[in-house]
Amino acid sequence: MKLHRIDQNPTQPSTSEEASSTMPPVTPNRPPTRGLWLLAVLAVLGLACVLLAPSVVVGRDSPAAATESEAATTDAVQTSAVTVTLQPPAVPEAGSIGVTPAGRPPQFVVLSFDGAGSVDLWQHWREVAIRDHAHFTFFLSGVYLLTPAHAATYHGPRHAAGVSDIGNLPTPIGDDPAVYLRDLLGQVAAGYREGNEIASHFNGHFCAPRPASVGSWTAADWATEIDQFSALLANVSADNALTPPAALPLGPPQVVGTRTPCLEGRFDTLYPVLAQHGFRYDASQSAREGLWPERKDGIWSFPLASVPLAGRKVHVLSMDYNLYVNQSRARDVVPSKEPEIEAQAYATFMGYFDRAYQSNRAPISIGAHFTRWNDGAYQNALTRFADDVCRRPEVRCVSYRDLADWLDAQ
Repeated sequence: MKLHRIDQNPTQPSTSEEASSTMPPVTPNRPPTRGLWLLAVLAVLGLACVLLAPSVVVGRDSPAAATESEAATTDAVQTSAVTVTLQPPAVPEAGSIGVTPAGRPPQFVVLSFDGAGSVDLWQHWREVAIRDHAHFTFFLSGVYLLTPAHAATYHGPRHAAGVSDIGNLPTPIGDDPAVYLRDLLGQVAAGYREGNEIASHFNGHFCAPRPASVGSWTAADWATEIDQFSALLANVSADNALTPPAALPLGPPQVVGTRTPCLEGRFDTLYPVLAQHGFRYDASQSAREGLWPERKDGIWSFPLASVPLAGRKVHVLSMDYNLYVNQSRARDVVPSKEPEIEAQAYATFMGYFDRAYQSNRAPISIGAHFTRWNDGAYQNALTRFADDVCRRPEVRCVSYRDLADWLDAQ
């Protein structure tokens, strides 16, 4: 079985190629059980109302905890085009997510987005997260923090300075890159303050069959790429000569997770490097559905799942691009076909959810991109999915960081 995945800059040419990965062999596992009996007793004694709160717990070093005074107030986001006022959802005290009154773990749902370089799509997903009391994970590509004039600041392993397979800041045609970058940073800052997670999608997005793709990288190559991502995040204003500087409420220490380009790479090489750099998880591998996450080389591995495509006898990876490949061969259909594509995508996501919810409550992990493939079919399907499931009593739509916090607490 082939599982396909690609990143694409929607406004600039991309030379990234489709990547295929064979699903690794897996063995059945169970949800964490240590300490669950005590939490169940506490629930019976009167904590059910807390356990059923619609928001999610965050750890002491989480973005919401780090900016508690900011998140408690309404956050106005100023861009060059429009001012939007959003009210972040309340975040419960640590320890309020345990087991349900029936003794089951909550159904965790993790929605994540690769690239994260579009202002309007940031605005959309922030609004969804707030109304659905959810936290999302945004895997930011470091080169999206560089305007074209400053592209040479990035020098990828075994590649020339300024080379990237996804370009750099995906500025809409006719917009000023410096203004657009400032707007993007405003969205990133607001989303982070609202409890969403900023994680790393690395930088140059070099995928097979390109020479010197990430699948051939050594530990030293990965370390260089990680250090450059950290520098691009920390020095974004200086790198792009922004005046006045645009301050972000986070830096490299707050980035604790990764997803590799095209889900490629030798993970036995990468994971020790991630651990040495203080990362806690990676979300690049694939597995069959129904498995609870496991820690490998000190890193939580949060895989995307191989799930049935609704109405067909084929499995796809739980990511929008894989549906795009299987539904329309990675080519956009005419707009009149969008409702059919969207309906099948939504049914696929809901089937994945229902099977987990009715069985061992293994976390749901769905990946998406900041694109509008097939006239927005996948964006619309995933928005419907979040609106449908995230506010259910025994469901928690959380970031990968939130999920790692919960697993560590078990």
